[in-house]
Amino acid sequence: MNVTVNASAIFALQLKGEKVIALLFYAVLMLTDVVGNGLIIAAFSYNPRLRCVTNILVIGLSAADILVGAISIPCWMSITLRQFDHAPLDQYVYQFYITSDIFIGTASILHLTCIAMERCHAVLQPFNHRLISRRVFYVIVTCVWVFSAGIALLQPFQKDTWEHVYTLMTTIICFFIPTTIILVSYICIFKRSRGGRHLCRHRNTQAVMAQELRLSITVCLITVLFVLSWLPLFSFSMVATYNPRMLPGATACRRIIAFVKWMHYSSSALNPFLYSYRNAELGKTIKAMLSRIFLGTPSPLVAKTRPGTSSSFSFRSRSLNFGRKTSTNSSHKSSQHSTKSQGSPKRHKEDQNNNNDGSYPDRTFV
Repeated sequence: MNVTVNASAIFALQLKGEKVIALLFYAVLMLTDVVGNGLIIAAFSYNPRLRCVTNILVIGLSAADILVGAISIPCWMSITLRQFDHAPLDQYVYQFYITSDIFIGTASILHLTCIAMERCHAVLQPFNHRLISRRVFYVIVTCVWVFSAGIALLQPFQKDTWEHVYTLMTTIICFFIPTTIILVSYICIFKRSRGGRHLCRHRNTQAVMAQELRLSITVCLITVLFVLSWLPLFSFSMVATYNPRMLPGATACRRIIAFVKWMHYSSSALNPFLYSYRNAELGKTIKAMLSRIFLGTPSPLVAKTRPGTSSSFSFRSRSLNFGRKTSTNSSHKSSQHSTKSQGSPKRHKEDQNNNNDGSYPDRTFV
């Protein structure tokens, strides 16, 4: 009798320790997710050099990741707490969590897929890529969110009717197809990175290609971590749906679920660190913002205005007329600008840096 009581007490203490550790890990993940992705979005708003239309997809990804930390993780923490306490779950709250989790997760996955395709097109067709209007990127982001909402809204209607079909459909659409597209895109990018050096004879083109490849490597790292983070969850869902007999006991199954959920939520928290690590401009912007907030240090990253321009990113005609014959009037203005630049070496150097830094000054979206 005493042995049974002691065993029950030890098991209760063990469950309490697991509950505290699990909630602590989820709380740290939630805080990291919200703060990190919030800094990413704030950096794009703070530094005009980052506000190019191609980064609209990156902002969409950060928005989806913020929703993971603001909605999905808190709801899952509440569900985990009730499971440890053996308290009944509110079906409406649980349904809201499942639907919103599928919606946010699908949006994050599709944003990563679109970013990979956009990077592939930017490297393989750099000049055609620069002709894409910002409206196209807005349409892409809108389609991603609408499609994710459609997938999520089907979830309440699949229970006990076509659950197997829905699980297979979401696994194929939200994991296997995006993973295949992402892998093919980066294989094409890496093949081009090997042979593209000989094709880039223009100095500005080499600078653009270099930045495209650096950003592609960043997104590639994010994608690899995405696959490693999401694969356990989709694998567990397939096994639980098609062959539940393979699942272990209740305690072990609860631990596995806690692990796979933490893994796929961690993907959203890691993205900001990878972007700031690989993108020097983004890292400098985040440091400048933190210094201004906590130390009151004035930031040098605010766009410097020059006479006759609203910011250092107003050279639209220069990039749009690249490779084209200009009119006599534009040639005259260009010669005047060249004469002024020669008279001011400092300004000429600054202009050259603005044009060769790989950013797209003509493609700001605000």
